[in-house]
Amino acid sequence: MITQFRLKELLDYLPDTGEFVWKISHPRAGKGRIAGAKDYHGYVVIRLDTVLYKAHRLAWLYVKGEWPEKGLDHINQNKSDNRIENLEWVTRKENVLQAIAAGRRHYPEKVIKGINIRTGRTLTFKSQIDAEITLRGKQTGGISAAMKRNKPAYGYVWWYA
Repeated sequence: MITQFRLKELLDYLPDTGEFVWKISHPRAGKGRIAGAKDYHGYVVIRLDTVLYKAHRLAWLYVKGEWPEKGLDHINQNKSDNRIENLEWVTRKENVLQAIAAGRRHYPEKVIKGINIRTGRTLTFKSQIDAEITLRGKQTGGISAAMKRNKPAYGYVWWYA
């Protein structure tokens, strides 16, 4: 994980545009050139010391001095607008709900069912997130991963209702 110190050695951050500029000569872009390129999801990404980072997370580190442990949302929904005033900390659920409200994501609350491997008891939840919070006290992504692999999670076999 890159540090704020190392980031500032390599790049300057332009707060008015949210862009990064190389402070050093770089193989693909010389000193003073804009760093990064858009990925297939529309996020600006920058490779630093062989690791690919999303520019909005680097902007947060550059300005705030800490790596964003939570999710970061682009307030104006423009994934390439990395001005610090356009970024906000959000939970995964908040980010999903905002994406749904903006029409960028669909079917957030698919009903799921799980059958207990030992007792045969069936439970129904309005979503994977709801099931995890009820059973584990927090969202971990375990049910989603288990469903993708057709494996049990937390003692249950899961499926969409």
